[in-house]
Amino acid sequence: MTRTIGPCLTGCVEYGTPGTQETIRIDPPTGDTRRWYCTVCGWEHGWWNNPDGNPGEWKTWDGFSKYEVSNQGLIRRRSDGFLMALFPDKDRYLRVTLTGDDGKKSNLSVARCVLTAHDRPCPPGMESRHWNDDPQDNRWAPGGEDACRAGLGNLVWGTKEENLADRTRNRPPRPQSVAAPCVNHERCGGYAGKGGRRCHACVVQLGKDGAELLWSGMRLADAAEQLDYPAIHLHTLAVKYGGYGQRPSRWSQRVISILRGSGDAP
Repeated sequence: MTRTIGPCLTGCVEYGTPGTQETIRIDPPTGDTRRWYCTVCGWEHGWWNNPDGNPGEWKTWDGFSKYEVSNQGLIRRRSDGFLMALFPDKDRYLRVTLTGDDGKKSNLSVARCVLTAHDRPCPPGMESRHWNDDPQDNRWAPGGEDACRAGLGNLVWGTKEENLADRTRNRPPRPQSVAAPCVNHERCGGYAGKGGRRCHACVVQLGKDGAELLWSGMRLADAAEQLDYPAIHLHTLAVKYGGYGQRPSRWSQRVISILRGSGDAP
């Protein structure tokens, strides 16, 4: 028979809703008790990051004596062994809602629960570190960083700077793309950026040339054909860099009128 063992760890149903708390079931016909599935979402479960199907060592921690946490990142109720539901937060770190010894419910980080129970309470100025930067790998093994390097565990206490160093180590910077020479490279010596064909200086000059042609009365399509540039983008550059379509200021109008010998601007 199918045996119910606990709630779905994906949080596909609201924990506490009658009839939906116990959704993970073991199907004996598969012959593998490590392969579980959720009767609601169908997601296949297993002991987190433990191919041997061993939940690990269970320990309690101060303030939450009703529960035990394993060094593999599972949390269960001591009274009946019921597995508590784990929910990923917006950054994919697993969290759990537990009732403390004071009767108040708390939303806790699973990583901190594991470290507090199996290592020690969080030292001042430190936070939980995921060595491989997998936010859902909450395995712990004695030995600190050496155990993490050996692949035995993944959790250690550390500073914020050490957490950032882990992120840098696990996510090397992307290789910088090589800029292509500008289409006018022989004349300007520049390089195109962001997948374009022209350097910034040539783009600015293109906008100024386009504005001059448009001010002279040339049609946009003809100006675009002459400058070998798409019409819609040429108009944008002409406005941005050539001032096309912008009404002159009153000071500019006055200067133009004086130069033309017509007195003050109207």
